[in-house]
Amino acid sequence: MKTKKRRQKDLDKRTKELGIESFVNDIPLSEVPSVIKEIECSFGVKLPEDYAWFLLEYGSFCFLEDVEYPGRNICIGSFLCEDMIEWLSVIDERFPTQFIPIADDGGGNLLGMSLRQDETHGQIYWHHHCVGAVDDTDAARFEVLDWIAPSWADFIMGLEIT
Repeated sequence: MKTKKRRQKDLDKRTKELGIESFVNDIPLSEVPSVIKEIECSFGVKLPEDYAWFLLEYGSFCFLEDVEYPGRNICIGSFLCEDMIEWLSVIDERFPTQFIPIADDGGGNLLGMSLRQDETHGQIYWHHHCVGAVDDTDAARFEVLDWIAPSWADFIMGLEIT
């Protein structure tokens, strides 16, 4: 198993290969720790370590070129560090409880991450904006999500420039 430092180095290298533009005007990197703390306090759980490190390192950003997750035909828009708290108030009907929005695709679809304290913790899911749950239960909301990756690191490492 890779060490934490090695995983971070691999993520950093892959992110640079993909090419990103940070939105430092939206939220300075110095304020990211308070965003992380607010999210963790809201949910009563810690963010997955690789995701928290990534937010601290890059904050909000978008890719300079079109990037997609292969085999899923999901293009990635911007990552939602500064908007995450805002998004939490409007996604209740889209994600089950203990999920956070992490990115959009520019077309109304969202990528989310599970913060549940179960086997889904840290996993990445996609929600198409046109697909709604059949009822207002967590189980129904979970049923309409598409599983994408087992972790943030796996998600980033799997992205490809199109």
